[in-house]
Amino acid sequence: ENARMHHFELEQQRMKQQLEAAHRIQQSFMPQSFPHAENDRYLIYGINIPATAVGGDLFDCVQIDSDLLGMVIGDVSGKGVPAALFMARLISDFRYFCHLTEKPVDLLYKLNSALLKRSQQGMFVSLIYMVLNTRSGELTISNAGHIPPLLFQSSKKQCQMLDFFSGIPLGIMPEVDFEQYVIQLNRGDTILLLTDGVIEAKNHKKEMFTLNRLIQLVQKSNNHPQILIKDVVKQVQSFQGAVSQHDDITLLALGWQ
Repeated sequence: ENARMHHFELEQQRMKQQLEAAHRIQQSFMPQSFPHAENDRYLIYGINIPATAVGGDLFDCVQIDSDLLGMVIGDVSGKGVPAALFMARLISDFRYFCHLTEKPVDLLYKLNSALLKRSQQGMFVSLIYMVLNTRSGELTISNAGHIPPLLFQSSKKQCQMLDFFSGIPLGIMPEVDFEQYVIQLNRGDTILLLTDGVIEAKNHKKEMFTLNRLIQLVQKSNNHPQILIKDVVKQVQSFQGAVSQHDDITLLALGWQ
């Protein structure tokens, strides 16, 4: 019995070490530093807090050329190791395809096609891809079934959801119409992207954090991307209290200065 218990403990320790290694590897797929203009004309910050050792949320930033910057956030269906592996391959595909096309809508078509070719057990991903013109502040957005971005307009001191159009998640159907829309960022504006782990975080009363609570927080918070995201994470974790995090939390913010 002692030998069996010792063997079991060794196996548990080995599994823990492997998950810790997997966590470090997965986190390395996402940005460790964030691009910004020399004059701080734009600022970017993001964070990923998985609910378990590995998760299915992702975000990334890629310099497409001297004037265009691509940003993506996504949420893979499912949890754990399968979602993490799906996410790792998706980031690889994203970094390849974003250099082949400047239009966000075209990238969604390419990713959707790639995912359908190797579809595994019905897995899919909701995703938003944005391309920022770093000279003009023009932002082109395409949404594949994801929570729409939040826009804080400094001039109006107002936060609104950009729910102009949202297609279906990637990897479900071959014949899908994706669209894109363009907005002009003005001085002091901030775009916030998030996954549902933020607004669906629960407290001990089974109450959710909710989108309305997040919008109110964004309107009151500092519009600097890093300060904003850290404030949101702090408030969500405070709201949860002692309740365990049940879903990945991912946030990506873009500030135009």
